[in-house]
Amino acid sequence: MEYSYQTERLGFRPWTMDDAEACFALSSDPHVGPPCGWRPHQTVDETRAILRGILINDFTFCIVEKATGTVIGNMGIDPMWDEMGELVPDERELGFWLGYPYWDRGYMTEAVLGTIRYCFASLGMRRLWCGYFKTNLRSKRVQEKCGFRPDHTVIRSARQLGEERETVINRLDRETWEQQSGRENGQDAGV
Repeated sequence: MEYSYQTERLGFRPWTMDDAEACFALSSDPHVGPPCGWRPHQTVDETRAILRGILINDFTFCIVEKATGTVIGNMGIDPMWDEMGELVPDERELGFWLGYPYWDRGYMTEAVLGTIRYCFASLGMRRLWCGYFKTNLRSKRVQEKCGFRPDHTVIRSARQLGEERETVINRLDRETWEQQSGRENGQDAGV
């Protein structure tokens, strides 16, 4: 299978409509969506609509367990826009979720570390952002392990759940990542 990028155990590729059943199996679980601010999917048709309208694009990837070829989650590398509505070409925001059967295996930390490496080393990004609802302690821990540090707090809408939630916005600059991981002077020590 061809991946856009990969880690030791995980491959990242664009979503396709053929992934509808696998995506539904993961996103219909009540453990997954609510911590991220969305309600569990109710039908495969709903998942198909979300694939078409949200997940199938140039910056969102399904996470695949390479050993089995199984889709296990989602990784978004969303473009960033400034206050004037202009694209910030060298910054991205990571957003992710993992299917409940795959929790507590280190997959999400591996996925985020691999995505950070991909963004800085392959895409040439200068800064990455990543946020979590204050109640989502699992996401907080993953972001901390991966080097993200708090920048500011905002209120974001969990529209599907009819809530406003306090959200911590973290950031990681390329320079900090290089220092933390021994990648100074363009050398990649691996993740």
